[in-house]
Amino acid sequence: MLMPKNKFENFKNKIWNIKNKIGSVNNRPIKLNAKESIVFASGLFTLLERGIHMYDACQFLAVHAIDKKSAKISRLLMEKIGEGNNLSQGILACNIEIPIVLSRYISIGDETSNLSSMLKLALSFLSKEVEFKKKIVASLVYPCIISIFGVGLIIFLLGVIFPKIIPIVLSLHVPLPLSTRFLIFVSNFVQSYWYLIITFLFILYFSIVYLYKTEKGFNLINRVLFSTPLIGNFLKLNQGRNVSFAISNYIKAGSTISLALFEWEKNTKYFIKDEWKNARISVDSGLLFSDAINSITTLPLDFKPLISIGERAGSCEEGLSTACVIYEKRMEEVASRLAVIIEPAIIAILGFAVCGAALSIITPLYSMLSHVGKM
Repeated sequence: MLMPKNKFENFKNKIWNIKNKIGSVNNRPIKLNAKESIVFASGLFTLLERGIHMYDACQFLAVHAIDKKSAKISRLLMEKIGEGNNLSQGILACNIEIPIVLSRYISIGDETSNLSSMLKLALSFLSKEVEFKKKIVASLVYPCIISIFGVGLIIFLLGVIFPKIIPIVLSLHVPLPLSTRFLIFVSNFVQSYWYLIITFLFILYFSIVYLYKTEKGFNLINRVLFSTPLIGNFLKLNQGRNVSFAISNYIKAGSTISLALFEWEKNTKYFIKDEWKNARISVDSGLLFSDAINSITTLPLDFKPLISIGERAGSCEEGLSTACVIYEKRMEEVASRLAVIIEPAIIAILGFAVCGAALSIITPLYSMLSHVGKM
């Protein structure tokens, strides 16, 4: 005999509660990347737009989830909302990690009782972010393939081919040029200490990752990157796009510029956070937004003029929206230009390395033949 549907749902909820109590002993954060967050937020936005209550929306998402992670998150949020929490409180209580932008928009939506509109803005931002990353990855695929092939070719030459040729060169008993001696040293080192090279690269990678998580390391790495000509320009455009999009939407939601800057300040850290904090304090003291950002070093040079035009026209929001559109187009141009520059540069470096190695081998042979010809 089949179990009635409502009894089956009650039984399933009891099993879920038992699993939840057991899992709370090891309460690890549940992480959602940008794509997963878009799927979850879009489903929630669609249901809220139709007037469905938050608890019922989470229940619907839990039943119709496309994977176990989404179902688990929806059930956890449904439980917390049933206890009287709002969505942002439920996300915090369930230890769910979502993109910072989405988290801040949800908090503002809960505070202003305008959650569906803020979800729409967050979805727009995240969707543009994902699409832009796809374009960047697509433009850098070919340079990365060339780089991997080139590095593999050089390793193959140093570790396999040259060790077979070098004994022949040494048997010629002719003076070796500096390039040939250097090539012999590198080849012998790679062949004898390849494991040390791999170990060093792993240590270097994890050291940089660890250093980036500290305040001094974050400040040092980012200051270097922002001051690098091409990469720095790209990072500043990205910062200008994110700032203009976020603050303009905060203003659309009814926030003042000071409150919008405070919300944006929460999305940053370390020296970038300090710069935006000083800008917010300047706005609180009576300065215009365009004048308050003079000390910020992570924005494009024309960010202030674009905002000033909007302020003079009586709408800072329009100036920010215009800046966002302009910087998006510029970022696409810089990304395509970066790919165009990287490809020939990598080919030139690889060609120089291979030609230098070939000349280092050919030069002693040519010297020997010349010596024999004179005899």
